[in-house]
Amino acid sequence: MIRCPACASFIPLRADAATSCPECGEVPNLGATNAERPTAKRSNGLVTRARQAALGVSTVMTLMACYGVAYEPVGCSDPIDDLDGDGYCGDFDCDETSSSVHRFASDPAGDGVDSNCDGVDGTATDAGPSDDAGMSEDGG
Repeated sequence: MIRCPACASFIPLRADAATSCPECGEVPNLGATNAERPTAKRSNGLVTRARQAALGVSTVMTLMACYGVAYEPVGCSDPIDDLDGDGYCGDFDCDETSSSVHRFASDPAGDGVDSNCDGVDGTATDAGPSDDAGMSEDGG
């Protein structure tokens, strides 16, 4: 591989085909001496900056896929407002006397406590599929 004199990209050397730059199409003068070679045109690093930007975006997207998107915490910023010490207050905590009751808590059905502040004991998915969803006791 050699450097392209026009855009500083790499040019693969192939014996069976015409050698030209894959980025700009420039055909280098391979037989010229250093004094005879054309001076490199300045592209102001456009190709390099484009590559770096693409690499940066792909890195960010990969990290977001692995670790999730950064978000603002929904908990209490002031511990004085969090009377039960569970890290939630205001709209996110419907019972400041119990640390196991807040909007993001699991809510087991049948315990008589609305642990996740949705107004009912348990959730719709806790009870499993209902008969009106097309299922019967014999499975069909």
